[in-house]
Amino acid sequence: MNKEEILKKLNSLYESEKSKKFVLHLVRAYTPQPVIHKVSSDDGDKKMKCALTGIGLLSIDEILKLTIGDPNFGIELVKDMVSEFKEPNKEKKIEDNPVVKRLNGKLQGFTGNDTDTCLCWEAIEALYSFITNRVFAGDRNIDYCLKQGMKKYGIPEFKS
Repeated sequence: MNKEEILKKLNSLYESEKSKKFVLHLVRAYTPQPVIHKVSSDDGDKKMKCALTGIGLLSIDEILKLTIGDPNFGIELVKDMVSEFKEPNKEKKIEDNPVVKRLNGKLQGFTGNDTDTCLCWEAIEALYSFITNRVFAGDRNIDYCLKQGMKKYGIPEFKS
């Protein structure tokens, strides 16, 4: 899913009374931005799928094991970089990148506070676009969630 598709999904989830609370939960869990962090083994039992896209996610520990933890990975990476220098204009598929191959189509997982959800970075970007659009549209529910988060983390409120 790309950012626009995720944004459409967020809008449709928010319009439904059944799933509106879930979207508000995401707003509370992933704002303000400093509460977001990479999923690590310290995060315990997180669902390792993006809550909005369904894409498989990996913790930073798993990524390090799959890449740096394997001595052959360094050789593959150097070969890839050398081929880039030899043929800089040659088009390559992202799937041919050694890092992407090692991660088997999964992405880095991110999480927030007081949640068991994980999101991929594209979903976080779409969530922030969704929040921005809703704030400019005067959505009081989103505004309230943001103000509560700011208060919780000691961020001063700006008044216009």
